[in-house]
Amino acid sequence: MKYRGPDFFRKYFDDDPQTYDHEDKHVLRAYVAEKGMKSPRELWLHNLRIILDLNMDAGGEWMKKLPGSMFPPDAALFIFHVQSSYMAFCMPQEKHDEFILTDQCYNVFEGPTNETFCGRTNEFLGATYLCYHEFGPISPKLIIVLRSSTLPNALEDSNSTVQRSRQLIHDMAAAQFPDPLMIKSVLADLPVAKAENSYTNVVDGKSELAPGESGLPMAQHKFFFRFWPISTRHVNTINFIILDNILHCKSIVYSTRLPFKRTLQAYLTTSAHGLKKVGIGEHGAHTSRRACLKKLSIVLRKLGAENVAIWIDEEGEASQPYVQSLDDTWLEVMKKLFEDQPELLQQKATSFWQAYSLLGGSKETFVKDLDQSWKMYKLVSQVARWTRNLDNSLRYQALTNATEFILQNLPRRVWLYVKHRRWMRSDEYALHQEKYIGTGPVFAAKTKALFRAAPEDEVALVNSAISPQDLCNLIY
Repeated sequence: MKYRGPDFFRKYFDDDPQTYDHEDKHVLRAYVAEKGMKSPRELWLHNLRIILDLNMDAGGEWMKKLPGSMFPPDAALFIFHVQSSYMAFCMPQEKHDEFILTDQCYNVFEGPTNETFCGRTNEFLGATYLCYHEFGPISPKLIIVLRSSTLPNALEDSNSTVQRSRQLIHDMAAAQFPDPLMIKSVLADLPVAKAENSYTNVVDGKSELAPGESGLPMAQHKFFFRFWPISTRHVNTINFIILDNILHCKSIVYSTRLPFKRTLQAYLTTSAHGLKKVGIGEHGAHTSRRACLKKLSIVLRKLGAENVAIWIDEEGEASQPYVQSLDDTWLEVMKKLFEDQPELLQQKATSFWQAYSLLGGSKETFVKDLDQSWKMYKLVSQVARWTRNLDNSLRYQALTNATEFILQNLPRRVWLYVKHRRWMRSDEYALHQEKYIGTGPVFAAKTKALFRAAPEDEVALVNSAISPQDLCNLIY
């Protein structure tokens, strides 16, 4: 339902691949040309057929085969969608509560979103988002909720290792947003849990494998789903999220007039959850959020309510763009990773960790060194940019001074600086920028490049006994 919904229909509506202008346009154009397809729409319909006919074996072999059968970015999206959440059936606890339905609701999720634009060209590059919940209304009294596996799970979190791993994944994802400590789900306390199953037993509040089970998924395993009763507050919150995403909607469907009136009245008068922010999340919409809210206000009055609708105009400092490079965001994610799991820094088998250790580095110093070495690179790049229009002699002197400053730092920071510099000047980085399809591929490539064996590693391994200044010069 998500992939055949209006968001993907609009995305793939083009007849000509050259007029397709979404963030993955370079990858898509190359793919349809290779496969002999005529249009993005043909690609979308092909992908739908592949998903509908997919044989999802218990062993997970389908996940290895799927990217070879359909557009790989969408295959990755489908796999993530299936693997990163669990399904719960929810029903209103109170008889007078009902869920609403819109033609957009299967493309709606709860979680933070940041629209990303190129700082140089202002081209829209897509959105960074963290999906906590997705919704599939079945009837006014029943809804499917897909809940993210990054959210707490009381039974699984009784294992401290599992709990730490889950929190780390969440915190790394949240690090991509402004003010990551404030990234939270408004439905975190939704009273649901994973389906019970035939291969585990709960013993003393902990999940254990049942006798004879190996821990591997099997076709004969069974799952037992509950229908979770949820409060009026939770029903309203879900309906609010659906109503807050009506920019692309053509219709809103409800079952009973009075419950819908109460829901709409509560939505238009609430100031909770950061809802109804005019000017936010409107890229690509054919109407504005303000216009939608005004229409809903008219509907509310026709239903007999006199309440005055309120919404938030995003003006002033709060509406200013949050400017951060992909590399700054990558750094925040890496810092969070190594701060929360310092044991990852004990892997000394590679030339990277051997060299870093010989240069005086340790797991206690790595995060700080990574941060400082990146700031050193940014300083030099800013000096190069700011002096671009100066006389050659002045520019040369400024860059020389910046280099001398870099070389006065600790050898291990100069060593990391050289790795940052190589990546930023590489053809690989330029290609990722040209064919940007999201932060994931860029972050993965940059991380791999950081830990890749390089000439400066050999310098550190064979020259660690010389003076720090000479060592810095050799590494540089």
